[in-house]
Amino acid sequence: MIHYLAQIVVFQALFLIAYDLILKRETFFQYNRIYLLATPLLSLLFPFVEIPVLTEQLPPAFSIQLPPVLVGSATDTAVQSLPTIEIAPTGFFSQWNLPDVMAYIWIAGSSVALLALVYKLSRLWILSQTGTRHREGNFTLIVVPNSDCAFSFFEIIFLGAKLSPTQRDTIIQHEKVHVRQWHSADLLYLELLCLVFWFNPLFYLYKNRLVAQHEFIADAHVAGLHKRAYYESLLAQVFRVRHISLTNSFFNHSLIKKRIIMLQKSKSRKIVQLRYLIMLPLICAMVTYTSCSQERDLSSEMSLSEKIADLERAIESADSISEEDATSLMRLGNKIGITSQVEREVAGVPFAAMDKIPTYPGCEDLSGNDAKQCFTQKIATFIIENFDNEVIKASGLEGKQRIAVQFVITDNGLVTDVKAKAATPELGVEAERVVGDLPQMLPGEKDGKTVKVLYSLPLIIAMGE
Repeated sequence: MIHYLAQIVVFQALFLIAYDLILKRETFFQYNRIYLLATPLLSLLFPFVEIPVLTEQLPPAFSIQLPPVLVGSATDTAVQSLPTIEIAPTGFFSQWNLPDVMAYIWIAGSSVALLALVYKLSRLWILSQTGTRHREGNFTLIVVPNSDCAFSFFEIIFLGAKLSPTQRDTIIQHEKVHVRQWHSADLLYLELLCLVFWFNPLFYLYKNRLVAQHEFIADAHVAGLHKRAYYESLLAQVFRVRHISLTNSFFNHSLIKKRIIMLQKSKSRKIVQLRYLIMLPLICAMVTYTSCSQERDLSSEMSLSEKIADLERAIESADSISEEDATSLMRLGNKIGITSQVEREVAGVPFAAMDKIPTYPGCEDLSGNDAKQCFTQKIATFIIENFDNEVIKASGLEGKQRIAVQFVITDNGLVTDVKAKAATPELGVEAERVVGDLPQMLPGEKDGKTVKVLYSLPLIIAMGE
């Protein structure tokens, strides 16, 4: 999820940079409007785009679950195959984890954004009840007493009673453009995106730029040959103005100068429209990246494989299995559609899928099960000898504590992407350091090509033993 959100932010930033550098100063207002409406949605969809031709050319990453390694004062250099015990941290935060905290923060932020949206709509409703309503053609005019406001929301135009007849005529022509072109729908669309992605400031930048394009479009339709009079309308009574972000306001202080500049600007030449083609390489680069990205929810994958491994070890270590437990196992097997034969073969599938597994230095002359045992033995020995026991003592935890580690052996044999989950940050950092120091190996092979291999490695820390 974090990777997905990061991609959204990067894609939107690239689209906005391209807009500001290349398109913002051109008078193709409708094209710019379409651009500002489409690119936020494209940014949300691109992370899901995958081109099979590109992904097929990438070497796959195989996943392997290693036996747990016991480190600490009671360890030796053998790989330990024993049931694992997780000691959860005590205290107020023991019932929380990062995904839960992030979910609650997102819900809280979205709730605040929803309340803000409801507040804006309620202000509009209250304002509509205080004014005099008139139906004129395809829009409704509401004259607000004791006000000099001027804005529209969908087919409703709000005008302050303090505005002069000349101002009212000019403003109505301007706001009718907003009504006809459904500019309020554009703003509501971005408001809903902000409701979901309230933490992403780029949506608000999109909204500001879209409001400017709305005003440029309406100005271009109304100004015509009477630009001088229209300038005066823009400059008159721009203070004490009521403004709600959901609406298209005629008197918007921050946009007055930009609108006048755009009214004075000559129309862009049609050949300049070719600048929009600059988006094609940008879009191609984004799609290529998302197709080549093999991001997965590795933590969930690792967690499931660890649970399966724990279950296997528990069954193997048990003297006998009760009738109730046997019934539960049969029910589980029927639910996921497996047989006992498949269950026996699952553990060997990742290794068997490859022509050659990664080889630890010193194990080059071995093959088959001997190569596997040598690999796991060397890994365990290296970790046991290099793990800093002082970090274990400083953690203050007792009993046995699991550290879930995952790492990748690349198609060059390098150990990369080391990640660890532990009860304390210090234990996680130490686990990542030790595993990250593993030597370069001979990479695994499949169909004559070197491949990446993802490993899950549980470390069992013996606390105070």
